[in-house]
Amino acid sequence: MKENLKIHSFAVILRNIIDLGKPQMPDFFEQEEAEELFSEVLEKKTEWFEVIKYVFGQVCTLAKKDIVHLEFPCVQLLDLPKVYYMEDAEVLKNFEKNPLHTAQIYLSIHRSGVLQTNIHIRFENEEGYSVQQAIDLARLNLRTLAIQIPENLAKKVEISQKEDRIRWIQSEKGTFLVASLKDLTTELLRPVVCQILQKKGSLNPIRDNRCISSTLVQVYKTSPECKSIEKFVEIGNYGKEIRGLGSLDRSYEGRSDAIVEQSFCNLSVDEEVGVFTFGLSDLMLFDTHFGDIVEKSFKEKSFKDPYAVVLYNSSHYSCLLEWVYLEKYLIDLYSRLLSQSIAREKTTPEQMLIIQKQSMHDLIAYQSGITPYPSREEFLEKARNAHRIPEMQEKLEKKRDLATDYVIQEYTLRTNKSIHLVNIFVSASAVFALMQVILEIQQVGSNKSIWGIVTTILFALTLIILWGIDKFYTTKKS
Repeated sequence: MKENLKIHSFAVILRNIIDLGKPQMPDFFEQEEAEELFSEVLEKKTEWFEVIKYVFGQVCTLAKKDIVHLEFPCVQLLDLPKVYYMEDAEVLKNFEKNPLHTAQIYLSIHRSGVLQTNIHIRFENEEGYSVQQAIDLARLNLRTLAIQIPENLAKKVEISQKEDRIRWIQSEKGTFLVASLKDLTTELLRPVVCQILQKKGSLNPIRDNRCISSTLVQVYKTSPECKSIEKFVEIGNYGKEIRGLGSLDRSYEGRSDAIVEQSFCNLSVDEEVGVFTFGLSDLMLFDTHFGDIVEKSFKEKSFKDPYAVVLYNSSHYSCLLEWVYLEKYLIDLYSRLLSQSIAREKTTPEQMLIIQKQSMHDLIAYQSGITPYPSREEFLEKARNAHRIPEMQEKLEKKRDLATDYVIQEYTLRTNKSIHLVNIFVSASAVFALMQVILEIQQVGSNKSIWGIVTTILFALTLIILWGIDKFYTTKKS
């Protein structure tokens, strides 16, 4: 009988992607410029963040000018059932007597005006978490929490008590937000980032109010130990448990062997790590050899924090996955904008061309490549295929063509209608001129005012008759 799986050390990276509005500025930020602009709210740089930023710059060298990374102050999370329905005093009391989770907040701002919030939470337990406990911790992004907000962030946002989904608590002990982490992104981080960005240049209106979430689970240490990733995820070993943790599935035990087996496709190009994707969640599993690599790196390099070495040796996969989800969001965003433009009345080809140019500009990095390393490019292609991005890209291209044709046809139809009206007016003017000549001959010595009224009535009747004839033939042809 196999031993129950315990998770001793793992981390969860919760990603929330939102739209800020397209920045209206000649050039996008340099990293140093962005750090100076956001200096009043940024955290003192930690070794964790410096390592992640460094690895991103090394792995995604060809795309680092398209994105800036910022470290916001960390927040404390209180995870209790039905915390939303507790009185304010009870929430504050539970903050003092219950264990809290520390969440590091790393922001990535893309030149397209898209913000990706990476919430990094690390869990360690000598006795080990059960699989169900680990799954519940990995699902933090899906439930309401009580969140202690740092004061330099709280003073930047207008606190309102009128929201139904969230609740603010202000006391002598600080500012607290009772909400989900998705609400933290949309109701706190987005207003703060937009407010600061507008010091540099204006932002277009927000194009999409949705918050798209994904989860990355990184499993560092288990018991029994993972000596071989391929054997560890077999059905007879711990395949169901690992799939349950990676897909955030509490009912993992009831899944059929065939479904579990089909779920495992290792995208990694390194032997010591397995990377598996399950839709909107991913899992990285490290074997015992990874511990030797970390120990060696810690001795050879000047790291102060042992976990920074773990990030140094694992972030090349997480930053590439970050780009995959960013690409998915951008494709979906511009697909929705094209659909809305088609549905909207009086869309001109010029307006459609602007959307086309923006989508091509924001997605060009993916077409030209973002990493110079063949092994990382191989992983990126595997991840893109696993998330069906080529299919999404193809559908976007088709929608671009269809949208352009549709708008051009609609615009041409409106132009033809205008030409019809001009033709009617010209015809009526010609008839009117002829009638004027005839009437001038007959009105010699008579009352000119009466003939003027008659002329005007006849012109109006001629215009109506010609318009009616044109309408009749146009309807008949269609």
